[in-house]
Amino acid sequence: MQFLGGRRKVHGSYHHKVQNSRKSKEDRDIKELLKKADFKWTEEAESAFQEMKKLLKELPTMTAPIVGETLILYLTASKEAISLVLIANQGHVQVHIYFVSKTLIGTELNYPAIEKLVYTLVHTMRRLGRYFQRI
Repeated sequence: MQFLGGRRKVHGSYHHKVQNSRKSKEDRDIKELLKKADFKWTEEAESAFQEMKKLLKELPTMTAPIVGETLILYLTASKEAISLVLIANQGHVQVHIYFVSKTLIGTELNYPAIEKLVYTLVHTMRRLGRYFQRI
């Protein structure tokens, strides 16, 4: 997720919530409770569990596109990876359709930035060709 600077606004909330849920006090409490041999479910554990359920419900999920709707493709290329996210506007909300990320290896690491973006498009067409009209 850190490589997709062009779409941080879209996925930033997902990354932020995942990071916060990993660091939350409730998360640490549950981990501590699970380590103990004499495990007992307490009100504190129940509260932490309910908070984690709430956070998971709020995370963005991938959805299927509606036939004929306009799709938006965000591409990004960093020094070591290429990424893309396919999004659709449904109402006033951007919904995630598909996400692809690839770590660059070997000579791919030496590509200039513009070639990495072109490579991202090629990689996208290989993976997501069914979402695009054939001309």
